[in-house]
Amino acid sequence: MMHGRIAAMIAVAGMLGFFGTGSIHGQTPPATQVPWANKFFTAQNPPPPVVVHDFGTVPYGTMLSHRFPITNIYAVPMQITEIRKTCGCVNATATTQTLQPRETATIDVTMDARKFTGQRTVTIYVTVGPKFISTALLQVSAFSRADVMLSPGQVNFGVVPQGQAAVQSVEVQYTGQNPFQITGVSANNGPFEVVYQETMRQRGRIVYRVNVTLKADAPSGPISEQIVLQTNDSSSKQVSVQVSGLIQAPLAVSPGTVKFDSVRVGNILTQRVIVRGSGKPFRILKVEGDGDGITVELPPVAMPVQIVNIRFQPGKTGNLSRRLVFQTDLDQGAVASVMVEANGVP
Repeated sequence: MMHGRIAAMIAVAGMLGFFGTGSIHGQTPPATQVPWANKFFTAQNPPPPVVVHDFGTVPYGTMLSHRFPITNIYAVPMQITEIRKTCGCVNATATTQTLQPRETATIDVTMDARKFTGQRTVTIYVTVGPKFISTALLQVSAFSRADVMLSPGQVNFGVVPQGQAAVQSVEVQYTGQNPFQITGVSANNGPFEVVYQETMRQRGRIVYRVNVTLKADAPSGPISEQIVLQTNDSSSKQVSVQVSGLIQAPLAVSPGTVKFDSVRVGNILTQRVIVRGSGKPFRILKVEGDGDGITVELPPVAMPVQIVNIRFQPGKTGNLSRRLVFQTDLDQGAVASVMVEANGVP
């Protein structure tokens, strides 16, 4: 009987990938083992031993940022119980502490290149649990050039209303003895236009101003991109500049997904969503996508923030996935949407 229990425990542990992975009593797993929590951060199968992001060569003083997406691939909720890092030059926070099945969040990482020069690699330990414990291994790295300084430390647009252009500038200063030049620029896939101009050249000090224009047709959402400056420096031909900000849509719906789990046929369950405008009162004129047991109660008056009641009364068993689109009188017909996932049971 005892041998049977042990065999069953080994089989379950094998399915979850516990052996040779994860942590025991908070200890970090050996470097040769791959934590099963790494699966949350990558589509690779099997996952890599460490999930990495390299910022490349950056000017001293740069503020760097990166988002590691984390997805709960299991059928039970998982909690992010602890985040640790090996250097005070890095901060890491989770956008949510509990991930429902198939839910995605991010681990937001910032790295301050004012706190080091030369190459720096930092490990971030993200522990999930609490029942089954594993610690994912993330790494960020950068090379901070002591002879190139960025002021301010990044291009930060702040909050920009969608549809508006915006301009921000940074100063790149070189303090070496070589005839340093910026020879080109790449904005990757970011919605930017970049122009640079030399503003000073004297012995031991060369200064460039870099103007970054955010295009008016940029999509809504957070900005986390890099601009790469090409140089004539043979030791390091590229210098990266971080670009951040938030393009705010005229309307935002929170939460973005509403779930009605296991509602008995004939019963009614109600949930609320908040539709937030850009500070001006507006009305929701109509809703598209309701039906099949989903009904929507709209507020009767114009307000900057609207509370909308969504009800689900299943007429039959089964799963339902529907996108509701709110049409408004804000800014010549701005629209917003929310995803409804519902399940009717006997």
